[in-house]
Amino acid sequence: MQIKFNLNIESGNAAFTDPRFGGMNYQELAECLREVAKQIDDLNETGTVRDSNGNTVGNFELCIEEEEEEEE
Repeated sequence: MQIKFNLNIESGNAAFTDPRFGGMNYQELAECLREVAKQIDDLNETGTVRDSNGNTVGNFELCIEEEEEEEE
């Protein structure tokens, strides 16, 4: 079995802005990652990523591929 995980987060909106850390709100990114982890824990293989303002900022996809058995 092979697992592929694709995650896309666009961090160009206000929720990701924090002047204290050079413009990037790392806590917002961490919260988005926690929410993705919860969705995967709930057995969702695909989903959207939302920021703390409720805006869609990305998506994820978990692909589980069964390995083909080789015939001898």
